[in-house]
Amino acid sequence: DLHPNPDLAATVRFEQAMLDLGLHLGVGAQRPERDTGEGPDDLWSLGELAYLVIECKSGVTAGVIYRHDSEQLSYSMDWFAEKYDQSCSATPILIPKSATLHHNASARPGTQLITFDRLAELRDAVTKFAAALAGDNAFKDPDEVAKQLATWHLNAKQFIVHWGTAPQKK
Repeated sequence: DLHPNPDLAATVRFEQAMLDLGLHLGVGAQRPERDTGEGPDDLWSLGELAYLVIECKSGVTAGVIYRHDSEQLSYSMDWFAEKYDQSCSATPILIPKSATLHHNASARPGTQLITFDRLAELRDAVTKFAAALAGDNAFKDPDEVAKQLATWHLNAKQFIVHWGTAPQKK
């Protein structure tokens, strides 16, 4: 369900798929907006008090990031700052069609994007990760799981560095 689609039901499935992906990769994940009525679409805990605050824009069709979408991510970061201790750090993540900000939009410092093109590559990497673990029961070996997470840039340290990109001004 990690496929962009403007249908409302598909966007809900996408947000759930992001939660499922986090859990599949071994990070803590939750959906604060669904569960509490406030906060981001998804929140991943990477360990060591580091988090990803994720806003999914899987239903957008525009080739730019509009102000209301970047403001929603900013609100979610404010929510995180209110709910979590100052010793915790969070990276703002937006999943849009394009990496380009509309001329009247701005992004919070440190914002990373996983564009639809990168999302397709991520889906492919997750499939290859799962296939590698399925062979010879490799999923039973913690060292092999860690090796495959690193190979496909799916571990907590590499995930956003590899899959994310900085927003660009139009």
